[in-house]
Amino acid sequence: VSIWAGQDPTAAEGWVIGLSNGEVKDQAVESLYRSWAVRDPATAASKSLALADEPSRFRALAAVVKEWSANDLDAVGRWASELKDPNLKDFATMAVADEMSLRAPKEAMRWASDHLAKDPQANPAIISLVASKAGFESPQETFDWLKSVRPSPEAASSLAGVATYLAEDDPEFAWKG
Repeated sequence: VSIWAGQDPTAAEGWVIGLSNGEVKDQAVESLYRSWAVRDPATAASKSLALADEPSRFRALAAVVKEWSANDLDAVGRWASELKDPNLKDFATMAVADEMSLRAPKEAMRWASDHLAKDPQANPAIISLVASKAGFESPQETFDWLKSVRPSPEAASSLAGVATYLAEDDPEFAWKG
């Protein structure tokens, strides 16, 4: 599909969208939109947003975010934060946070803080998502970050989890924390 997408994008997309729902279509959607995201992530993102079938739209968005994140974390973060549709914005920002947390945990913490500060409707679960991934890579920095974010049940739960992880690794942490 990815080779076809480069040679005849319209035909490739028509064929993929015409497939019956199921695993084959899911894999074809991912392949098509990831291949487009390699060449032009913003256009691939726009095309994915235009898909009428919601499961395909979200699968395509996830594929675009995954590929775009590998090349330009700042751009994909800005794009996701600027989406107008609340459901798509929530999905995209969570996907970006997930990818950032895997690729650049410190950047993910900074980005999540900025996103939460700029968007009062932002999903607070972004804190838990980033902390769950970044906490293994940079536990002390994640702990310090969680102490700096706006208090919330998500932040408190994540802070307790990272503190437990740090205390298991270094029992003295419980006393000096």
